[in-house]
Amino acid sequence: MFSFFISTIEIQDWNGTSWENDAREVYSYAYCLIATLESQDWDGFNWENEYREIFYYDGNDYLIEIEEEDWNGTTYEIDSRILITNSTDGNPTEMISQDWLDNNTWLNTIRDTRTYSCLPLAITEVGELINLRIYPNPASNRIHINSNYNLDVFIYDTNGRELCSKLIKQEHDIIDLTNLSNGIYIIKLFYNNSVHIKKLVVKH
Repeated sequence: MFSFFISTIEIQDWNGTSWENDAREVYSYAYCLIATLESQDWDGFNWENEYREIFYYDGNDYLIEIEEEDWNGTTYEIDSRILITNSTDGNPTEMISQDWLDNNTWLNTIRDTRTYSCLPLAITEVGELINLRIYPNPASNRIHINSNYNLDVFIYDTNGRELCSKLIKQEHDIIDLTNLSNGIYIIKLFYNNSVHIKKLVVKH
């Protein structure tokens, strides 16, 4: 019996005659748990590091922290993190996003609190249910969205103002971010009566 884990996801764009490399994600694991995710862009000749996420777990193997680091050309530097509080059965009840400041302190930015209802069937996270992927994040001029279903996508600033929206009707689509300034945004993806919320970082 073998267990299979994703090691690499590679994205290519069609240029009209052939496929061209665009971006990829490289995964590493420790004791069957994802340890790191590295996002890389293709510069035309080589894969260049963009950022990586490091995953931390408690003694029950529940995810408790995701730290994001940006590549500065030589090494990775801390950028932000998400602190996760879980219930006794492993469901996340609170997720706090923080940014790393120049004075070596963490600044709270977003808090996501969740409550759960007891249903006869297991609850699946909306993002997992529809095979949702949003990348890269941080992003510069665009983001890719992969999903098996139609989605209504909205992007808001941290004051709650809607900045752009798009109806996605295909498995892979792109949202242009060139009109957004550098900063933190909230992206909401609506599927039927459910919503998936994610922090989006834009860095041109």
